[in-house]
Amino acid sequence: MAETQYFDVVRLEQKEIDDLFFDVRRVMPMTTPDYSELSINVGAGMLSDSFQMSVPLGTCKLDDVIAGSLNGWAYDFTISEITTRNGIAEYNGIYNNDKLQYTYYDYTFRVNQRTLPDRVGVAVRDIISAIADQLGLTLVYNAMNWLFPLPKVLEEEAGGGYKRGYYSIRGTYTAVIGELFGWLSMLPNINFTVTIRNGTLYVTQRGYEAGTPYAVQTVEYPPTVNLRKVHTEWAGSGNPKEADYTPDSNTQVPFSGTIAFGDSSVTYEDGLLISETRGTATTTFTYTTIDDNPYLSVKETVDEDACSKTEYYYTKMGNEIYLQREEVYTDGDPTETNPYATATKTVTTHTPLGTGWYGTTVYDDDGEVVSTSLSQGLPGNSTTRYMVDAMQDVLNDRRADREIVEALFRFLSPPCVSTSYPVMDDSTIRLLVNATDWLNNRTEETVTLTTVDAHIIDTTQAVSYNGNVYAVESNAITHGVNGLRQALTLKRWY
Repeated sequence: MAETQYFDVVRLEQKEIDDLFFDVRRVMPMTTPDYSELSINVGAGMLSDSFQMSVPLGTCKLDDVIAGSLNGWAYDFTISEITTRNGIAEYNGIYNNDKLQYTYYDYTFRVNQRTLPDRVGVAVRDIISAIADQLGLTLVYNAMNWLFPLPKVLEEEAGGGYKRGYYSIRGTYTAVIGELFGWLSMLPNINFTVTIRNGTLYVTQRGYEAGTPYAVQTVEYPPTVNLRKVHTEWAGSGNPKEADYTPDSNTQVPFSGTIAFGDSSVTYEDGLLISETRGTATTTFTYTTIDDNPYLSVKETVDEDACSKTEYYYTKMGNEIYLQREEVYTDGDPTETNPYATATKTVTTHTPLGTGWYGTTVYDDDGEVVSTSLSQGLPGNSTTRYMVDAMQDVLNDRRADREIVEALFRFLSPPCVSTSYPVMDDSTIRLLVNATDWLNNRTEETVTLTTVDAHIIDTTQAVSYNGNVYAVESNAITHGVNGLRQALTLKRWY
């Protein structure tokens, strides 16, 4: 008889982190003041919109809300920065909901059964719907739905031979939303955009935009068109002479061996550091292979009376791999069967926020936020072939035989597609693999133009121009003494 599995949401909570962040909530809803120029930038990605307004002798303060409508298109932003010069106040703003950046959110799912998995799949639409409810927003979801994996964070006995497991996604609202959808930027043809408009949270996937594509009428200047090839797969060949990569006689043999000095030593295997000894402490390094490159997955240090361990988890965006999560266990007891049962655990997550920015959040052993930060550039790094080869110049001067290297390439067969998606249902994985396969070797067309059309073009809709349908990558909207201008960046793939 099949076991009955009980799934229910046990906690949907939000907590102000008062001890970490100052109180920035002083909202004064207001209509738009008379301005000399208004600029609003909307773009694809995770909550990446911003605005700027120039006001003569402005009287607004930080955290006031600027709300208004431009040709029927409603907007509202919170003033985050004010610059005054020559009697003109320049307001810069972001979304008006302070909860997005400075409120900790916890979505926990409970499972009762005899054997608990390490993770469970929950419909991503259910998670984002709960987030919208907590933020007091209406959800408009125009996108595919899939089972998002939630890791197990707690396990306890439930009685009758059953166990109760708690599975959770945690972080600030911005971090959680980025974790749910940000990874899809590696597939620009089906990328997601999350925006807030007039009390509504919009989740829009390319190809699912609502309504009929808006047809651009008037273009102020001749548009700029850029074409480039997109590669989403790597491939080899059964015939080494036809392989994408042609090995040569200078290919290096990775170093294997131990280098010792006094009571310290380091050991390499196939060019990778696998252990290091300093006195009575030994550190071991374990690697996982992603896209033919080794990445550090576990680093563990064991001494006579203590041990510690760091686990690293990665994900892929486009052609880049970045470090998504680090779990650090300290104060372990090496004499116990499970040395980390009572260890202190710290978790660090890195979340893509769009436009090259990443949010880093550190949680303590109780799951509370310790710190948050923003940075640019991919978190983490791989041990690339170049890095390994450079190290071999010091450790080893032997070269591989050409015939051996060519024999390795005979085992490669195209296409080879990364399937490291945060997805737990087979149908969505197949869809993503097919989308990756379809995009490979296609042409990406980027059109940059400026229109004076009165209709405000948003990222929630598609655009048609010269008989072709495009996704809106960004729109820089300006309204001032020279009228309305919209500087659009549009993309399509064929």
